[in-house]
Amino acid sequence: MNDPNIPLYVRGKCVCIYCGFDGKQSVLTWHQLVIDHVIPLRCKQSLRKNSPLNVDVNKVVACLKCNDVKRSWDKKYEDGLPENPSPERVARALQSATEHIRRYYADIDADFETTMTGIAP
Repeated sequence: MNDPNIPLYVRGKCVCIYCGFDGKQSVLTWHQLVIDHVIPLRCKQSLRKNSPLNVDVNKVVACLKCNDVKRSWDKKYEDGLPENPSPERVARALQSATEHIRRYYADIDADFETTMTGIAP
């Protein structure tokens, strides 16, 4: 569903595209969501509005944490900056970014049980 007449948060069901964080639980969880450009804009703030990458096909709903983790992927993204990003190109970038984010979480998740054991009653 990529109808530009439907707000992006509604199209994305208020769920992070990368990790599945559900922002519909409360106002506080909803505030943990942002709009992410899958293919990074990489331009000055003043130029972002007119960037050829600032289009609906290149925007998704993401949680703040995934958006932060994705920044390290953004810096390495080398597929060039297309004038008009096709849905296929955005899909490839989305898959690559998601894999990057999942690797990050896998690395830190190994410590979860040990940490929780140390603080559990």
